[in-house]
Amino acid sequence: MEVLGSLASGKRNKEIGRALEISEGTIKYHVKSILRKLDVIGRAEAVAVASAAGNPRISSQSGRRRIRSLVEYRGKTRGCAY
Repeated sequence: MEVLGSLASGKRNKEIGRALEISEGTIKYHVKSILRKLDVIGRAEAVAVASAAGNPRISSQSGRRRIRSLVEYRGKTRGCAY
């Protein structure tokens, strides 16, 4: 959820990696995973979908639960085991 929150802030992969103290490659993996699970094609669309899930502040605890529910729902509808 930290990665998605950072995407909402407009941070680049390198900036997110530095903030979370993980490699840029790991961030790219997480971003691709988020895009796949939300069934979207871009970072902005992922943030929009997360916001549309009733989450004006992605970093809030309740927002994280909503995003997690949306990811699980979309995974089930796509036949994924997420």
